[in-house]
Amino acid sequence: MSDSHHTAAEISASKLLAHHLSHQTERIEYSEKLSKQFVNDVEAIPRAFDEVMQTRARNLHKNRQSIANQADNLKNQTTALTKQTKLWKQLAKDANSKLKQGGDLQNWAELVDRDIRILEETVKIKNSQT
Repeated sequence: MSDSHHTAAEISASKLLAHHLSHQTERIEYSEKLSKQFVNDVEAIPRAFDEVMQTRARNLHKNRQSIANQADNLKNQTTALTKQTKLWKQLAKDANSKLKQGGDLQNWAELVDRDIRILEETVKIKNSQT
């Protein structure tokens, strides 16, 4: 009886050991799977970060070029506006001068008209005395 009991115990221990080894193998495989997944995830971080940084760098480069183009355009428009402003200032100065000359001409015409009336009156007075 002892032999059969011993054999049953050995079989039971053998099954228990096989079962334990099977579960341990599954745990090791699962642990390796998780470890590989972790390594893959950790390796993916720099790639994702690199993609984000490259996208940002492209956007910065594109925006820098756009800003440079806008700055050049603004510079050209400012230069053109400065030239136009100088022309308008000269036009205003010329118009002001013409108005002043017109005013001077009117004053001169009024003085000539007054002098002519004085002469006419003087001639009338002289003619009436003779």
